[in-house]
Amino acid sequence: MISGWRTLCPAYTMRRYRPGALVISSARVLTNLLLAAMMSLASCDSGPSEPGGAGVRVVRGPEFSGVVAEQLDETFVVEFRGRDGKPLQNGEVVINCTRFEHPDEPCFLVRPLGSDDLTFYAFNTFVTDDRGRLTLESNFNTVAGTGWIRFRDLEGTVDDSVQFTARPGIPLGVRVAPADTSVRVGQAVSLRGRVIDGFGNERSEPVTWTVSGAAGELASPGVVRGLAHGRAKAKVTYSTFADSVYVSVVPDGVLATVHNYDGPGSQDRVHVINTDGSGRVGPVVSSTCIRNIGWAPAGDRLTYTRDENPFGCFDPRIFIATIATGAQTRLRPTLAPVLGESMGRMGWTGPWFYFVARTIGPNGELWRVKTDGDSAGRVGPVARDIDYDHFPSASPDGSEVVYSSQRDFEPAPRLRILTVATGAVRDHVAGGRVPSWSPDGTRIAYVRDGQFRVANVDLTGAELTFATPLAAGSAPPSWSPDGEWLVVTVGESTLGQISALVHVNSGLVLPLGWTRWYSSVAWKPVP
Repeated sequence: MISGWRTLCPAYTMRRYRPGALVISSARVLTNLLLAAMMSLASCDSGPSEPGGAGVRVVRGPEFSGVVAEQLDETFVVEFRGRDGKPLQNGEVVINCTRFEHPDEPCFLVRPLGSDDLTFYAFNTFVTDDRGRLTLESNFNTVAGTGWIRFRDLEGTVDDSVQFTARPGIPLGVRVAPADTSVRVGQAVSLRGRVIDGFGNERSEPVTWTVSGAAGELASPGVVRGLAHGRAKAKVTYSTFADSVYVSVVPDGVLATVHNYDGPGSQDRVHVINTDGSGRVGPVVSSTCIRNIGWAPAGDRLTYTRDENPFGCFDPRIFIATIATGAQTRLRPTLAPVLGESMGRMGWTGPWFYFVARTIGPNGELWRVKTDGDSAGRVGPVARDIDYDHFPSASPDGSEVVYSSQRDFEPAPRLRILTVATGAVRDHVAGGRVPSWSPDGTRIAYVRDGQFRVANVDLTGAELTFATPLAAGSAPPSWSPDGEWLVVTVGESTLGQISALVHVNSGLVLPLGWTRWYSSVAWKPVP
C-alpha cells in the first residue's frame, strides 16, 4: 500500500512486495478471499474514500487465479488516486503483465468492460472514469505459472502490482526431455518426463517409464543405464498418451568442438567434452570465427584458425592454444605471399602443421609449418586463382598428404595424394572432399555425394558408406585413436548441425544430441 492512502476494502488491501510492486493481501486465508470480497462488495463500491496520497486499489475482483486460456467470469474494478489523494478522473493509466518484457512468462490479459474493442491486452493504455476507476474483463494467456499484473499512471505517480496464478489445462499429452542424449557403457543418464496440457504446460501426474533395445536398461524411473554401444529407446506413457526419445550409448573418448554463435562481433567458444557430453572443460578459447578445430599429437593443445577482425571471417590465421591455460599463440607471422590461412591440421605424430594458404584471390595451396612457427613453406603444387586445394590430412608417418582438389575448371573436387619428398601428386577418389587419414595409415575417411565414406589407401576392397541422420556437413571426419570410430558433423548449416559417432566396421551410427549448435568436432588423438 502506498503511504497516505488506506483502502476501505480489507479483503483487497495492497501491500508492498518489492520496490514498485504490490501484492494482494487478505485478512482471511486465501481460500476465503472471494467470500470476503463478496461480503464487502457494497461498502467497497459505494462508500466514501478516506483522504491520503497517491495509490491504486482493487475495489472488487476475482481471485486472480484460473486455468490457462480461460476468461474469468467476474469483472474487477481498479481505482487510481493522484498525489492529492483524489480520484484520478479521466486519467490515462497503463496496465501490463510481465510477459510484455518476458515472453515465456504467464500473462493476465485485460480489456475494459463494454469496450467496442474485443481484444484482451498484455499491455495497453486505458482511461479511467470520473471516479478514477476502470472496470475490466480478464483472461489468462497460454502459459501456466505465477506472474504479475502492473498498474501505473503515465506520470509514474502510481506504480503497483498484483500477483496472479494461471494453472495448466487438462492433460493432453506427455513429453520427455532431452530430445536425444548420450551415455557411456556402465554410466547412467537422467531424463525428464511430464504430463502436459494442450499448450505444453507441465502437470504433476506421474508417468510410466520403459526402455527398449539391448543398449540400455531402466535403472530407475527416468534413469537409463548404458549396457552396450548402440541406441536405447526410452518411452513415457500416461493414459493414452506416449512420447519417446533415444539414448546413444557411446564409447569412451574426448572431443574438442566449437560452440558457434552468429552475428557481427559474436564469439565462438571452444570446449573439450567427453563423448557422452559430460566433463565439459572451457571455453578453452573464445574468439570470432573459430574454424577447423584440431589437436596437437600429445593432446595438450588445440589448433584452429580464427579471424582477428571481430566483424568478419575474411582473413583467417592459424592459432594454437594450451588447454591448461587457454593461452593463444599465433603460429606464424603475416608474411607474403600468404593472404590467408585456413583448413589446417597437424599430423598424427608432428611436428608439421598442414594448412591451406590463399595466395592469389580465392585460391588454395598446400603449405606446412612447424608447431614452433618455423620453416613455413609450400609443399603442394602452385595454385592459380582458379585452383583450389583444400583440407590436407597427413599420413601417420608424414610422408604423404591427402587433400581435396579442384583445378583447371574441374566440375567437381576429387581426392589427391601428395608425396611430400618429391612433390608428386596422384589422383585418388573422384568426387571426394574433406578427407581424413586413419591413425594406422591404411584408410582414408571422406565425404562424397552427401555421405561419409571410408576407402583403403590403395583402393583395394569395397568402399564403406555410412547413412547418417542428416547429410554430411562441411567439416572433415575425425578418427578415434584406435581407428574404430569416426566423429562426424552432419547438417549443412551451423544452426542445423549435430555430430555423430560412426563405428567404421559395423556402420553403427550414434547421434550425439548434446552437440546441437556445435561444429568442427575433433577426437583427441590419445586415450
